[in-house]
Amino acid sequence: MYFAHPVNIYGEPIERAFEILIANTLSDGDMSVIENPNQPHHQEAYMKYAVRKQESDKSHGGMNYFFAEVLPKCGRCVALPFLDGRMGLGVANETRWYVEQNRPSHIIRLRHDDEKDNQFSLRYQDFIQNPMNGLFIVTPITEQEIISIMANDPALVVPHEETRLRTWIVYGRSKRPYSIAHLARLPIPEAFYSHER
Repeated sequence: MYFAHPVNIYGEPIERAFEILIANTLSDGDMSVIENPNQPHHQEAYMKYAVRKQESDKSHGGMNYFFAEVLPKCGRCVALPFLDGRMGLGVANETRWYVEQNRPSHIIRLRHDDEKDNQFSLRYQDFIQNPMNGLFIVTPITEQEIISIMANDPALVVPHEETRLRTWIVYGRSKRPYSIAHLARLPIPEAFYSHER
């Protein structure tokens, strides 16, 4: 099963916590069935596809690697939106692919309205250590969510530039923490696309 999730949790302890939640919910704890795009062989292939786009001046972006090579090998998708329940554009596009193929799709949800709870910060930190603490749940995608994803409805799907802003503090250099990513608001700050390395 493919784990569609924002880049800003790649390599973070919360990424592993979500994998444990998915495995315990959908595969009797078997984490080997989860295909995480955050693996060196996927990143290498992604970069090769991105170079092809630059060389051919066609729309063969790095994401095409996942659509052509990875997603077809996975029987279902589990999507992680931001804490406000809205999906980044890449996560939504990957989920859309599964919907179009009539394959099962699930969403990781913040249980109830816990993000507004004054204990949320403590429960969020506890989730990292105890992924089955009930803060997040995995449920099948709803018909209304399918309609919204197919229409790129901004009530559910975060537009491209805002997805970048939610993912990065400085694009490609400094990731925005997932716990506050949903609070990022347009417009893009002046130094966001800083090319100084």
